[in-house]
Formats: sequence, C-alpha cells, structure tokens
Amino acid sequence: MNVPSTPESRDSPLLRLPNELLIEILTLAVGRKDMALDDDQSKDHKTAWSLTLVCKRISGISYPLLYRTIDFMSPTLESLIPMSRAGRLLSRSLCANPELSAMCRELVVWIPSIESGYSRDSDYEAATTLLTQLTNIQNFQSFNGLQNSDSVWRMLDQIFPHMPRITDLTMSQDYIPIFMERLFKPDNRFPALRRLHIVGCLAFSSSNIHDAVWLKDRIPPIMDLNIHDFRGSSQDFAAFLSWLEALENLTFHPDKDAWSLSLFQGFLEPHRSTLKSLYIGDQGNVDNRLDLTGYPKLEILSLPALAHRETLGDHALLLAAPKLRSFTWHFGIEQDLNSLDSFQKSEADALRTFVKTVLACGCPLKLVYIWFLANAQFSTPIAREGAEATELALSMRYPWDWMDELRDEFEEWGVLLSYDPPFDEPRSVTREQYEEEFRRWTSFSGHESDL
Repeated sequence: MNVPSTPESRDSPLLRLPNELLIEILTLAVGRKDMALDDDQSKDHKTAWSLTLVCKRISGISYPLLYRTIDFMSPTLESLIPMSRAGRLLSRSLCANPELSAMCRELVVWIPSIESGYSRDSDYEAATTLLTQLTNIQNFQSFNGLQNSDSVWRMLDQIFPHMPRITDLTMSQDYIPIFMERLFKPDNRFPALRRLHIVGCLAFSSSNIHDAVWLKDRIPPIMDLNIHDFRGSSQDFAAFLSWLEALENLTFHPDKDAWSLSLFQGFLEPHRSTLKSLYIGDQGNVDNRLDLTGYPKLEILSLPALAHRETLGDHALLLAAPKLRSFTWHFGIEQDLNSLDSFQKSEADALRTFVKTVLACGCPLKLVYIWFLANAQFSTPIAREGAEATELALSMRYPWDWMDELRDEFEEWGVLLSYDPPFDEPRSVTREQYEEEFRRWTSFSGHESDL
C-alpha cells in the first residue's frame, strides 16, 4: 500500500509505514489480540483513547481498537446490570454513531447474582438496548449471568439473533446448569460459531436427549469444544458429540470420576478423521484403554495421570496416533495427585516406556509436559516395618530428580520434556522440605529412615 506524502509522514518514520503495519503495531501497543492472554483489561481503553489524540491518521486506526472490546468486567465499564454511568454513556454514543457499533468485535458480560439485589426489568431492558446494537460481535463471553436464569435468558434470547457473526462463545456459570436447549434455540442458531466453551455444569433438560428438538435442527459449524464440569450422562454426551460434524479440538472435564477413557472410544468415533487435539480431564481408575492409532490427524494429547498412573507404558501402543507430536500428563489436584509420592519410580518408568514406544512407532513426538503442582506432603501415612521403610527410602526420591533424569534422557531422543518447577508460587517444595516430610511419613512404625 502506498502512503501519500504529508508533512506528518515526512517528519515521522512511523507514519511512513503502510496501514497494515501500523494496525499491527498499534494493536500490540493497545494490548492483547486474544482476551484470554492478558488479565490487565483496563489498559486497552486508556491506551487506545490516547492514540486517538495523536494525529488524524493514527486516530483513524485507533478508533476501531478503542471500540473493539466491550468489557463489562473491566474497571472502565464496571457493570452491565445495573448499568454503570460509563455503560450508559457508551450506549448513547453507539445509538448516535452506528458506525462505532460496527467496530465492536469482542464482548465480555458479567452480571451480579440475584442475591446482590439487581433484578429490575428496567436494568435488563437498558442492557438489551445496548447489546442489540453490537451486530458485528465475534467473541462473546458471559460470566456468572445465568444465575439470574429467566431474566438473563430472556435478554440473551433477544440479543443473540442480532449477533450472527459470533465465532467464539463462552458461557461460564458456577453451580447452575447451563441447558443446551436454552442456548441453541430456533432463533439462536449461531451460523458462524466455531468455538464453544462451557465452564459450569452443562446439562440437558430433556429426559431423552435424542428427542430434543434442538438436536434435530441444523447445527453450527463448531470445530473447537471445551466443556468443564459436564453434568449429564455418558449417553447424553455421546449424543451431543454425534450432533457435531467435524470436531477438531476437544477439551472435556466431567464433574465426577465415574467416567473412563474407554467410554471415549465410542464418543470420538464420529470425529476420527478430523480430531487434531484431545484433552481429557479427571477420570476413574478402571477401564482406561483408549485406542488412538486410527486417528490420522491427532497431534496433541493430554491425559490425566490417575487413568494411566501405572499403565501408561502398557497403553503406549494404543495411544500412538500417527501424527502425535505433543503429550501432556496432568496430575490433578482433584485427583489427589499433588502429594510428593504422586510422581515416583513407577510414574517415571511409565512415561519413559510411553515415549520410547511412540517413537518406535514412528510418531513425530517432540514435546512432553508434566503438569504437577505438588504440596510439601505425602499422602495418608501408613505404618511400615523397618525393612519396608528402608526399601521405600531406596526407591523414592525428590520428584523433580526423576523429572530431571527423564529430561536428560528424552533430550537424547530429540524430545523436549518440560514440567512445573518446585518453586512456583503459590506452592514451594524444597529438597529439605521433602526430606523432612519423608522422615515423618516413614516413622510411624518407629523406624526413622536415613536419606
């Protein structure tokens, strides 16, 4: 792009750049492109507003950045219901200048709970008036609002039909079920939706999900599905996944440990040819064989340690997807796998066997990550005889010594191993703390272990 010569551009090297580069530079100056990458959500507004005052050309580029993100969790807008003074001023500006509404691409909504005393119809009407003007929203995030179930859903029913360009939808609500029937209504089909993120208790109100009307309607083209705390049955989840056509990325956390990896064999079958990444949260202890060898595009795999704590090596042949390049083993706090005995010889041997096996199968494995946030304690102490305690002392080590050893081995095989260090806040486990805890843990039978 040629930039016309002006007195400003002759004096400023920055202004000699084409708009494409200026947009990239000013976007970085304003803040994040991805809302999830930065918790400081107040700097966007202040920096963008300052840039509008620089000069005419910079102002023209900065206004879309100023209105790009409407964030009602930020210190700037503060509250949608009841609407803050800044929110009312924004609503008036958008009504008077429709071209500003067209610049909005990201919307973050947070609504106080009913207990906070905000349930007036006029508050929801004012919010609806503002939000229905934002017809170009692509990323919609709602936090906490569904606790005011009927009032909020009525508002969402009115605004979603005005937002046909939503590609990313996040609905987050603690403890209150998020019913799919209320989200995917005939008027809320989300024709452009690519990524759906549900944080809360996703559920289905239908007694038989296969009879649900929404399940028979045309589906949005969802490629990425991220579900935390799924509350339905395994049959419900299977029906939901079969409703989707070409899933590429799946993250799934059930709200109970009655699930097993083997259940996913049938769930994932409709997406065998398209799935690229798979993250499975906490599972049960039994029936955890999962065959991924027939998934030609699967590159990224993340599994809970409880499911394969001692059998990951045995399952390696089944987990060797042809294009597997990244593997994460997560030791979840919910699984009680954050004690000092949660990563020891059996876990190190299992991971070593897994890496050896998938490499021997020809998988292009390059990255392995151990998600391990330990507390400075062992699991429930058990009394031990002296000989048993001595044998235990010889087999157990500081967990990060095992990881360091694996890291050096994997490096020789061309695989990068990374893991959480022992000194990250809020947890810190020094070697001295480990040794002290180990002596305490093995001394219940009167035997004091020598490390």
